[in-house]
Amino acid sequence: MNRVGFIANFIEQSDLIEGIKNDLDKLKRRIKNNASDGHVGAMLYLERLAKNRKLLTEEDIKKVQELIVAEQEKDPDKSEQLTSEFVGEYRTINVRVAFNIMPDSNDVPKLMSDLINQIRGWQRKSNNLSEIENLAKIADIHYLFEGAHPFADGNGRTGRAIAFYCMLYAEIQPFLFTNHDKHDFYYLPLATKNIHLMRYYFMAKFSNLI
Repeated sequence: MNRVGFIANFIEQSDLIEGIKNDLDKLKRRIKNNASDGHVGAMLYLERLAKNRKLLTEEDIKKVQELIVAEQEKDPDKSEQLTSEFVGEYRTINVRVAFNIMPDSNDVPKLMSDLINQIRGWQRKSNNLSEIENLAKIADIHYLFEGAHPFADGNGRTGRAIAFYCMLYAEIQPFLFTNHDKHDFYYLPLATKNIHLMRYYFMAKFSNLI
């Protein structure tokens, strides 16, 4: 699969996990035209960061969430719209996902500051790690990001986009998080709060076992 096709499929599947449908051909056109807005803009922004070996910042993460949910908020069929205070900013409300209560909103800034420091620390030494060691670390980063659930909405799509960036940064061929994987494989580590299962998922996807 070529670059345009992969990124288009990545976005399509990441959105499908959240129940959002896309026109694949439209996504491909937007990627070819280097769109700077929406989910496409977020992915291309992260692709450039990785290509230029830029260390990730909290501002980058907020920008990615803003691009993704701002596009979603333009959908006239969406009954509930995010208020501007939750677009590109950490949540100030408490949330739950299924039966899991996410960390208190007051804890989010510290959790994210710690996570960013962890990501940047990994990035500085990633060249000295094996492919498997890097992939395990990226799995941990994804698990911790989703566990922090820093935004009022867009956490899954933002977290998967960041995993895409991390894999590019480590010069690992990214894989697709697919809607097919959702219940049996991808959600299980998050639902059971088992970081080792997230590592297994990443290794299995990378090895084309799922």
